[in-house]
Amino acid sequence: MQAADGVAMLTGDQTIAGLKTFSTAPQCAVDPAAADDMVRNGFLTATPTASKGVLYDSGGKVPAAGISAIIGASASKTVNTAYEATTDGFVVGFAVCTMWDDATEESLAIGTSDTETGTYAYFNKVGERPNAYAASGNDVLIWGSFCVPVKKGKWYKALSVGDHVASTINWIPLGA
Repeated sequence: MQAADGVAMLTGDQTIAGLKTFSTAPQCAVDPAAADDMVRNGFLTATPTASKGVLYDSGGKVPAAGISAIIGASASKTVNTAYEATTDGFVVGFAVCTMWDDATEESLAIGTSDTETGTYAYFNKVGERPNAYAASGNDVLIWGSFCVPVKKGKWYKALSVGDHVASTINWIPLGA
C-alpha cells in the first residue's frame, strides 16, 4: 500500500522528515540492536554505561543482586589474626590508641604478606607517639582510620600493640 503525500503509515518502512512532537511518549518493547537505534528508558536505566561511572557486570547490566554483587558485604575481623583474601578487597577500619605517660607503645598497623606465616609489610600505623610527648609525662589520645587494598590470595592482619587500643576492623570484598 502506498502512503498518500504527508501521511505516516502504520506499518512498513518509511522515512519521515522534519521535527515531530508527540503529546505522549512513544512506547516500544524492543531493545536497541544497532548503533543508531532509539533507546527505551527501561533499557537505558537497566543498562548503565561506563561513561556514567556505574559499575556493571560483563553483560553490561547491574547484577540482579545489586551493588552488593560488586562490593560485597563487610565482615568484622579480629586484631592479631591473619586472614587470606579470597577476592580482591579492602581492609578498612578505625583505631583509637591511648598513650599513657609511661611511654609504652600503643598502636595498630595493617599489614599484608604472601603467606600466612610470612613477613608482613606493615603500613597505615595508627598510634605512634609524637616526639614532643615521648617523655613529657602527658597522656596522649591518638586516632585514625585506614583503607588498605589487598589482592586476592594475599594475607592481611591488623597488628595491635599494647593494651589500650580500641579498633574496628572490617574486610570489604570486591565481587560476590
